[in-house]
Amino acid sequence: MQNVAKAILLERGNFVLQLRDNIPNIETPGMWSLFGGVIEKNEDPQDAMLREIKEELCIKVKDISFLWDCIYCRENGEEVLHKIYEANITSLWGKHRLMEGQAAESFKYDQLKTLRIPPFIQKVLARRQLERNS
Repeated sequence: MQNVAKAILLERGNFVLQLRDNIPNIETPGMWSLFGGVIEKNEDPQDAMLREIKEELCIKVKDISFLWDCIYCRENGEEVLHKIYEANITSLWGKHRLMEGQAAESFKYDQLKTLRIPPFIQKVLARRQLERNS
């Protein structure tokens, strides 16, 4: 099973998402998603998440919290373990430089319904919003 780290990044309470490249051979091309990527062999999942944020946004996040694990099943039946993290990047947001994807934007939760977001990521964001409001 492949292990992946994904980050719910918050900017002034809004969700920061990445518009993925429109390349056919990547997962969910041209859709809005969370930042993150594959956890390398023998890599600590939190270190992987911090590395991915630095590689993709050129910012160094100091405080990141683990939220939960969840399993996603790809169309080919392959299961992927996702380690979900959260970080507030409000103080870093103006300093970021996008290195991967077409765009990075922050959205209020009610704006998410207007975006093309993979169903799995929609569920992750809905769960986080529900937990934030309870």
